[in-house]
Amino acid sequence: MDNHVADSYYYFKNEYYQYLIDNLKPNLIIFYAYLDSVPIGASMFLYNENFIHYHLSGTLYEYRNYASSNLILASAAQWASKKGIKKFHLGGGVQNEDNLFNFKKSFNKNGIIPYYIGKIIFDLERYNYLLHLRQEKDSSFDINNNNLIQYRKIPPIII
Repeated sequence: MDNHVADSYYYFKNEYYQYLIDNLKPNLIIFYAYLDSVPIGASMFLYNENFIHYHLSGTLYEYRNYASSNLILASAAQWASKKGIKKFHLGGGVQNEDNLFNFKKSFNKNGIIPYYIGKIIFDLERYNYLLHLRQEKDSSFDINNNNLIQYRKIPPIII
């Protein structure tokens, strides 16, 4: 994260991970890569009977040359295949054609599968209500941020 100068949004607190584990356990799996007894990489996946989604991943910086992400993705694909899951969603990158995007693209011999993001607000009144509700709970929240879903900008963990 530090090496890629990631936005502070991506530095999730431990409570976020615990919340996912506690609430999505039937549809969440974590794969680890070890070198001897040292865990050098881990990835979190969400899944159902049709899809597996590559959610979060991390590698210890000093072990980055071991390509633990490749091993984990291959293991996750094999695991999903044995469960009858046919589609593996890796997501994109931070920007078009960045290293992360190209890494993920390399797993599909057929190239990029198009996807679309809707940007229409169907119920503006409720949407504005959510924005104001968020602003009431977090005075530092900027109601005019550039996020697609504005009220989710750096979301707090509400348990």
